[in-house]
Amino acid sequence: AEILKCNEGSKVVKKEARNILSELAKDDYYRILIVEAGLILVPIIGAAAYKSLTPASRSWPSLPDGTEFERYSSVPSRFGASELLLGLNVQDEDARLEEAQKNAIVGRTTQQFLARLGAIDTEEGSIPDSQPTMKQQSTFLPWIDGVARLVLILGLEDVSALERAALSIADACINEHMRVLFKEAGALKNLVRLLEYDAEAVRLAAAHALEKLSI
Repeated sequence: AEILKCNEGSKVVKKEARNILSELAKDDYYRILIVEAGLILVPIIGAAAYKSLTPASRSWPSLPDGTEFERYSSVPSRFGASELLLGLNVQDEDARLEEAQKNAIVGRTTQQFLARLGAIDTEEGSIPDSQPTMKQQSTFLPWIDGVARLVLILGLEDVSALERAALSIADACINEHMRVLFKEAGALKNLVRLLEYDAEAVRLAAAHALEKLSI
């Protein structure tokens, strides 16, 4: 787990560590230990799937209650660089924010920026979108990035991605700390919306995730 949380290190070693953890995560006991160690299992769905992000998902950085930070420019940057810088420096913007709120803002801003660049799902050397096994692939991300990525996926239009993200959220809600992280990241409103989704598999997965979040 520590190998994957570190930004440095050999890609070969990280790949091997990821493969080992993927096997261990098939067992509920080890899956819980992996989450406790700071990693979340996140589905790889391909950068193309994020093209369906709605304008609301590309919004200016805001607090969990929807309150936006002051805009210094009315003209958005091409790939959201201004939003990224503001989101990453939220710790200096308002010292009154709780840690979970800060993490939610930083994680969401980073993941939205990667999606705009088309660089999301490529950080771990994921397989091409055209490969049929894409829907079975997953990776591990640190808490902040993993929570934000899963909530971001809940705003997409890919049925399989929605189901897998909701189930991943349910699996990651092993304690109150994780439940707070997902709630602050905006998972609740997205999951409630999915309760009316056309696909039954998505509705069931969303209900399961909400049940885990409400414990």
